Parts: sequence; C-alpha cells; structure tokens
Amino acid sequence: MPKFQKGNKCGFKPQNVPHNKGVESKRKENLPAPYRRLSEDMHQMVTVTPSAAERQEMMLRPKCHHLLRPRKPNNESVQEGLNENESEQLANQNSHRLLHLRKTAEMWNEVMRVHRHEKPGCDGQLSLDLATEERRGLGSRLGLCCTTCGYASRRYNLYEEVESKTRGRKAATVNYGLQVGLSQTPIGNDGMRKILLSTNTPPPSRKSLQKTSNKIMPLIETLNEADMSNRCRQLVDVNTLRGSDSPHAIPVQCDGMYNNPLYSGVGETPFQPATQTVYSFAENVTSKHQIVKMVTKNKICSKHGHLLEEGTANHQCSPGVCGANLPMQHTIGDEFTWAREGMAELLCKDGLEVREVTTDPDSSAGRAADSLYKDGLLQNKPVHYIDTRHLSENIRKSIKKDQKLLEVMPKRTKAEKTKLLHNFALDAVDRCTAEINQAQAAYAGDADKMKNKISYAKHAIVKCYMGDHALCRKHSLVCKGRVSNNWVRKSSYLGHDFTIPSSVENEARLHACISKRLCPAVLDRTIKNSNSQKAESFNRELCDDPYLVMSLSRETLLVGRTVLLTLLITVRAAPSEVSVQGLVPPFPLVARLTIP
Repeated sequence: MPKFQKGNKCGFKPQNVPHNKGVESKRKENLPAPYRRLSEDMHQMVTVTPSAAERQEMMLRPKCHHLLRPRKPNNESVQEGLNENESEQLANQNSHRLLHLRKTAEMWNEVMRVHRHEKPGCDGQLSLDLATEERRGLGSRLGLCCTTCGYASRRYNLYEEVESKTRGRKAATVNYGLQVGLSQTPIGNDGMRKILLSTNTPPPSRKSLQKTSNKIMPLIETLNEADMSNRCRQLVDVNTLRGSDSPHAIPVQCDGMYNNPLYSGVGETPFQPATQTVYSFAENVTSKHQIVKMVTKNKICSKHGHLLEEGTANHQCSPGVCGANLPMQHTIGDEFTWAREGMAELLCKDGLEVREVTTDPDSSAGRAADSLYKDGLLQNKPVHYIDTRHLSENIRKSIKKDQKLLEVMPKRTKAEKTKLLHNFALDAVDRCTAEINQAQAAYAGDADKMKNKISYAKHAIVKCYMGDHALCRKHSLVCKGRVSNNWVRKSSYLGHDFTIPSSVENEARLHACISKRLCPAVLDRTIKNSNSQKAESFNRELCDDPYLVMSLSRETLLVGRTVLLTLLITVRAAPSEVSVQGLVPPFPLVARLTIP
C-alpha cells in the first residue's frame, strides 16, 4: 500500500460503517490477572479461606489476582528523627496525671528553693522528670529536672498514703477510693481502664486493680458490721430513754432478694433459677428503719465446682477464696432458715431479742421467730404482723377475680362490667385502708377501740356501696354520709351514680369482700399498720445494681458490695462521701476502714 502523502484525497466515505461496530473485543479477556502486594492482614484475609475446596476454586478462577509477598508493617516513629525513648517521653508530655494539689505545690516550692541554692547562676526552667516517674496505680512519684544545668531532684509522693501498722510501702488513698467508687457502679476494672485510656491517662494495671479490690471488700464488710452493731446499741439507748421495760426487745421487718426471680423458672426447669440471696432486717423502733442485719447466701464459686455438703470445702477451695457457702441442692428460697439465722445473730452478737416481725403474707419468718421461742432462746413469744401493702394488693386481686361480684356491677356489657369491677376493687381497698388509718390516728393505736369502731364501719361500707349512707354518718371515719358529700360521689375510680342493687345476696357478697380486710382475725395481724417497705426498698437498690447481680461469683464481692450499699442507703450518702480512714479527709467520714 503506497504511503500516504500530502495532497492525496483518499479517505473514508461519508456514513461509512466500521465492520466491527458493536462487537466487543476479546483482548481484555485474554489479559493476565494483575499482580498485587497487600498488607499482612489483608493478605491473610484473602488467602485463608474457610475450606480447602474454596481455595482450590479460587486459584482456578481466571480473574484471580496474583498476590506477591505481603508488605511488612511500618514501624517508623510518629515524628521522624526521634528514637524510641524520645518518642515515649514526648507522648508522656502530652498525657494526664492525677496529682495531689497540696503535695504538688510543696514539691515545686522545695525544688525551686534547693535549685536556686545549689545552682545560683542557672536561669533554666524546671519541668517534670517523666523519665524517672514511678507509677503507683493512679498515683505517681515524680521529681523535677532543669532543662539547662541538668539538675534533677529527688522523687516526691504526689498522693496521700493510707496509714498502716504493717511494714512496707503504704498504699495510695486514691487507689482505695477508686475501688470504693467502683463497688457502687456497674463499671469494672477493665471498664475503668478504658475510661482512663480514653482521657489519655496511664491506667493502673489489671493486677494492681484486682489486688486493691480484694483488699478493700473485706474492709468494707468489717466496717459495715461494726456500723450495724452501733445501730443496735443505739436502739437499746432509744428504748431505754423511752422507758421501755425490755429495751433489748425490738420490732423488725424483713424481706429477701434473689439475683433471679424464683418464679422465672416456672415451667422451664425443675431447679430454682436463683443462686444468690440477701435476706435483710430493718428495725421498726425509729422512723429511720435502719438496716441492722443481713444474711448472704451464695451457691456458685468462680474457682472450682459447687459445694456438695454444707459447711465443707470439699472442692479444694480455700475459705478466703471460695465464694460458695451453700450447697447446690439446698433450697435458695428457704426464708425460714435465713430468718432464723439472722434473728439468732441479732441475739447472740448484739443482744437484741426480736419482739415483733413484719413480713409478707406468704413469708415464713414468723415461724422462724416462733421456733426460736420454742427452743428457749427468746423470753417472750414474738408477734407476727403482715405487711399491709401486700395484703391490700392480694385482696384487690381476689376482688377482681370474683365472678359473682362481676354479675352485679351496674353496667350493660361484660367488658364494661369487668372494667368497673377492677375500679371497684381499687376503691374498696382504698376505703378499708382509709378507715384503718383514721382509726389509728383517732384512738392512738388502741387495738380494742380500733377493732370495735371498725366492726361498725364494716357494715357502713357495705351499705354505702348500695346507696344507703345512713350508717356512714354514724360509724364511718372517712364518709360524711350526705347525698352530695359521700365516699362514692368523691371516688376517683367510681362514677358519682355508682350503686350496687340492694338485695340480701349482694349485701352478703359485699360483706365477704370487705371482711377480707376488716375482719377481727386480719385486724389482729395488721393492727400496728406496719409494713416491710424499708427492707424491700433496700433489696430493690440491690437489684438495681447490675454489676452486683451479674458478677457475684465470690462471697467477698457479694458481701462487700452489699454491705456498702447498706451503709449508703441507710444514711442516704453518695459514693463520693464514703471515705476511708486517711483517704479523703476533707469529706464527711461516713465510713472508716481500718487498714490492718
């Protein structure tokens, strides 16, 4: 073909169509797979397949990349020209420390004075000598050095120390205070380390944190036992000042708490789902209702297997390490045993005799007190009272399920009758409670006068719900008995025109419902109008502590965290106000831990 020269007029004709228009070239398919060099992590993720068959299939694919040797990680310093020590010192200069202000000021003043005396002509600047720093948990031992003359001072303890009677290095108060705070939060040692690292603060080691925690929890237990003994002595003084014939006899309220509800395993497992329990006692002598005794039981151990027999450590676990004090086959919900053990400890250790016991209606703590009396440990037979709040709730539920009362409700449809019956149950319980409270205030707790008045008020209540308020004007303490001013008309649950049809059968049904709360037998068990809300609120505080519930694998941790909650809840103090002797002197000394 002749060479194209300038002036030739050959070329493509207009609207010429190439012969390969619309046909893809196969050249790309024949190209070899590219070569790639990946990092070590990426190279491992690509080459290591879940199975050998997948790897063989991958190698046979034509588009599979050819992987070269992986790249080595780059270990160059953040800033070029710095060796490893200089890079570490630069990182320390940009970090934070927890220093005691007064001790830090004393260190600077002393070192500046000594530096001027030894180097009178030096005008260099003093800085923290981080190269010689000693870490003591959150505390630090630091000195100062001069940037010009090379002067270096001795190291100073920039933290307060815990006074101890033993030899050796004294612990830092900030480390003890940290464990006291961690015992009241759902944060553990690892969580605290993450928080400190996020703030660019060097955290204590895991071993140091765990060692301090193991030392603090027994001290908290000892502290709280001494505090509860002191409260028991105060109760004796209070009864003595009140002129009581038996100052060592006190009324108590008690209730138990489990790490898992006992009813959660119904229909799921033949065993009880709970493995730890705390049974608490609160006094009913004063209005504070302080916690005076606790019984803790634990079935699990983090080191070895479960106990086979009670009182033995047959699973090769030392008493100081083992957390299990109850065999696995023992019933965790045995309130009779826990209540008897707590009352016996009150008698033996603190010299207090239980005179009255207030519990839930289904509790066996009353039988435990009777057993102590039958064994000759108690001088007087204790009286078992029922918690009025739980009793009222049980009566309300029973009225809601009463099908005979459902039929007499003044509504047309079943749904309307059911809703009205639920409201009537609430109103009836409130009416009975109001009558008892007013009788308690009117007769100053005189049981005979109260029962006599309530026996007449019971009939007045029945007639009141049937539209007859004549007896209310004479016998009721909360209903005026007027047409425009009566209990039903002012009720928040019932309409102002609520009236149950008057008949002998309906009157008998209403009388049976009201007698569940106001009959003489029930009044004898609730005449004190007491409840166990203090013990229940304390147990609720324990349940609200997720770290306590989830990580109670050691009895030391169980008792330590539980007794510290006892102290905080009773005095209503914040965790920051709990101090260790010599730890945080400026704050109120709510707790004093004696360091052996």
